[in-house]
Amino acid sequence: MTYNGARRSIFRGRLHDVKITEHIYFYGEEDGLPIWGMSTSNTTAIKGRRLAIVDPGPSVGPHLMKVRRLMMRDGMAFEDVEKIVVTHAHADHAAAVPRIAGKLGAAVFAHPIEKRILEKPSRFWREELKAAGPIFDNTMRIPKLLLQALFHTALGPHEPSLNVTAVREGDSIDIGIPANIVELPGHTRGEIGIHLPDDRALICGD
Repeated sequence: MTYNGARRSIFRGRLHDVKITEHIYFYGEEDGLPIWGMSTSNTTAIKGRRLAIVDPGPSVGPHLMKVRRLMMRDGMAFEDVEKIVVTHAHADHAAAVPRIAGKLGAAVFAHPIEKRILEKPSRFWREELKAAGPIFDNTMRIPKLLLQALFHTALGPHEPSLNVTAVREGDSIDIGIPANIVELPGHTRGEIGIHLPDDRALICGD
């Protein structure tokens, strides 16, 4: 099947690795075992006059390699990425940010709540438990170190990301086409999406 002239594939009823609109390229999550990056977020490339990616995923495993390969197939060089947008600071969406932002010299954008976690990942559990409420705060305090070890094994190290720019509702990101931040709290308190009015599209995380 084709959409906007690009091939697409259906995997378990979902769209994977396809050009969605004139500016948006969708690269689907890995669906394997949740170890070494085999269970990841989706990654989206936005090709304006400048190149951005949304949620690069874990810092280990095949996902980033797949994204690089498919971006090349679609006429984009991963090395040209100038902006990285993080919808929220969960490791399956954001652990790769420190690894690639420095190499690319790319600017990183996230909500102020998620920025705090990206800059100091040890805050992750504090924010998660705060959101879960007092019952989970008491029951999950003991296995926290075990959970951290499991996340590290499954998704790679969640290292601090430096120089994260905080963005909020109504802010815009300069990629050469209109790209506006929309706050989408729920999955996390600081989740955001990117509205591309020219494409009549909203890119979101979980």
